[in-house]
Amino acid sequence: MDPVVLVTGGSGFIGAWVLRELLRSGARTVSLDVHPAPDRWRRLLGPRAVDVVPVNASLTDANALRPVIDRFGVTHIIHVVDSPGEVATPEELVRRIDRIVPGASRRIRVAGPPIPANVPAKRRPIQEVFPDWSSVSLDAGIRSTIAFYARSEADPTGDSNAGASP
Repeated sequence: MDPVVLVTGGSGFIGAWVLRELLRSGARTVSLDVHPAPDRWRRLLGPRAVDVVPVNASLTDANALRPVIDRFGVTHIIHVVDSPGEVATPEELVRRIDRIVPGASRRIRVAGPPIPANVPAKRRPIQEVFPDWSSVSLDAGIRSTIAFYARSEADPTGDSNAGASP
């Protein structure tokens, strides 16, 4: 069974590039956004843009996430939703992100025995959550990603060395 990956913030700069790589790897993709951006996907993904399932919803709506997970049989979540706002400390940043998607401040795995193949996809738990810190590290004052983020924004095509790590 191919993975079904829910990307929160898939219409943003980082999220759209995450979708591109997921599609290249053969994953099925769902993008949860307050404002889906099909025009951005068409520019970046070309004909593969139609393979992104857009869902117009907000993570601030406590009832929005579970129906999306169940409807599409989501197996993984990549959390790249926009910044949670200004924060005073890195610890406050972690608390805010965890309120949006519990456990998103770390990569988590579902504990327990392997899931039998005959269990329908809709009944399978989420296998992993992969947070992305680059979009929020500026708010926490984490200096190591500032140069990388600025260079990647300056050259979104990836044709130069702009996306190289500092």
